[in-house]
Amino acid sequence: MAAQVRAVLVNTCFYAHAAARAFPEGAARAAADARLGLVVAFFGAFSVAIALMKDVPDVAGDARYGVRTLSRALGRQRVFDGAAAVLVATLAAAAVSYTHLRAHETLRYLVCRLLLE
Repeated sequence: MAAQVRAVLVNTCFYAHAAARAFPEGAARAAADARLGLVVAFFGAFSVAIALMKDVPDVAGDARYGVRTLSRALGRQRVFDGAAAVLVATLAAAAVSYTHLRAHETLRYLVCRLLLE
């Protein structure tokens, strides 16, 4: 859970700082605001998948010390497959979002493009 909270907080704070400096006001700021949800969702899902995967190898230790994890409850393979699916979906969504952004880019959004590359 801490990894997910950290992912959301770090990205939200970074965005707030960058937006205040790079996009002080106007349409470019509004366009950047619209992308905040996508960035936070991407890193939130990514951190969930990483958190799930890190528990997969330690099922024996978790069982020994009575730690309740999803890997123990559902099985290592199911959790690994689910986390891998989340990673693939997250990366695919990022690729589609990037492609969509490039398809609709204008001179006005050049700064956004440069920040992404």
